[in-house]
Amino acid sequence: MLFPKQTLLWVGLALVLGLTAAVVELRRSDNPETSPNAAVRSPYFDFAPDQVQSVSLRQGERELRIYRLAEVKAQKSPWRSDLPQANTPVSQPAVEFLLNVLLESAGERDFSVLRERLGEYGLAPPQGEIILRLVNGKSHRLLLGNPDFKGDSLYALVDPPVDPPPEEMTIRLVPRSLEELIRRSPQDWQTVPEPMASP
Repeated sequence: MLFPKQTLLWVGLALVLGLTAAVVELRRSDNPETSPNAAVRSPYFDFAPDQVQSVSLRQGERELRIYRLAEVKAQKSPWRSDLPQANTPVSQPAVEFLLNVLLESAGERDFSVLRERLGEYGLAPPQGEIILRLVNGKSHRLLLGNPDFKGDSLYALVDPPVDPPPEEMTIRLVPRSLEELIRRSPQDWQTVPEPMASP
């Protein structure tokens, strides 16, 4: 059976276009930046660690405020707390770890709920709160709720609007390690004293 030349030309053109479309779609799905199903990762906060002046960790009635001194002698932590006593040195690596978790992590599964349903996620009232005050005078809040169904993240509200509170709130998932960090005692944040040099 013989086909006219024009029919064969159209069939060939359709095959070329179909194969081109298939190759383009395969490349798109392999590239997470252009894939339509790729989760969008957005940071919780948009400032650098050196802009943080103080961090307040609240859980229930407990509150621990950790603040940065302007000038510190070499090899000493610039971070202090007023618990268990005034001007208590705080471990710099511990604060850096906290700031790293807060500023380097990013959420990818945000969702909105009605304000009256926040209690279902442990956010009304919150299980804990972290307040970051910056050197420019601005402050940011992170309200922590219950663990998610997988158990590796916490439900959270990042800088929730309060005046007036909206009908819908955006819940974000934050690292579960923040739960342990707000539970730490003031003594757990202290610097480890250096051993005395033997004579």
